[in-house]
Formats: sequence, structure tokens, C-alpha cells
Amino acid sequence: MTDGFVSRLKASLTKTRQRFLAPLEEAMLFHKKISP
Repeated sequence: MTDGFVSRLKASLTKTRQRFLAPLEEAMLFHKKISP
């Protein structure tokens, strides 16, 4: 494996993680607002 491939893989992983975690965190905050 080349360094370029690894860095690209990490970048794509971070992107997907942000894409999935952002809505999840928003849902958690929304849930906290509803339930005291």
C-alpha cells in the first residue's frame, strides 16, 4: 500500500463518519431538548 492510498482512505472514512455522525448528533441534541 502506498502512503497516498492510505491518506485517501482515511480522508474518505472521515467524510463518511461526518456524514453519519452529524445527523446522529443533531438527533441526540433534539432528544435532549424534548426530554428534560
